[in-house]
Amino acid sequence: MEDDSQSPLTWGANRVPEIHCVDGFTMSVQASSGHYCSPRSDEGPYTSVEVGFPNREEPLLMRYAGDETCPTETVYGWVPLEVVQAVVESHGGTDIVGQTILRGLAEGCGAALDEAREYHERALRGELLSEMFDSDDNYIKSEG
Repeated sequence: MEDDSQSPLTWGANRVPEIHCVDGFTMSVQASSGHYCSPRSDEGPYTSVEVGFPNREEPLLMRYAGDETCPTETVYGWVPLEVVQAVVESHGGTDIVGQTILRGLAEGCGAALDEAREYHERALRGELLSEMFDSDDNYIKSEG
């Protein structure tokens, strides 16, 4: 098996951090040569991505579900980035990590995903406020 731990789109357990929305909704959003995305490469920019394991059923994602009977325990392949953005918007926006991940996927920008990793690691250490933004990058709130 090829080691892709150094790819700009993967880290930790070969994945980017989950996207957390204002209302508590979470989902994994991944893209690389090993994910159901387009293009299926480690470079991007991406037009569709793999979404996985949301913490609750999301109607906007269901048509892409690998297993519709277990909506929180399946992956959703080739989800257009516009749909992912609509999901985030329907849940009130996301934090700075989520915004940076989405920007990196849309722009194919490894630097943005490295920035998201840094934000995520700082948040895990309690060094970063949870800054929330809506889908138009409007600031919503900040809490410790």
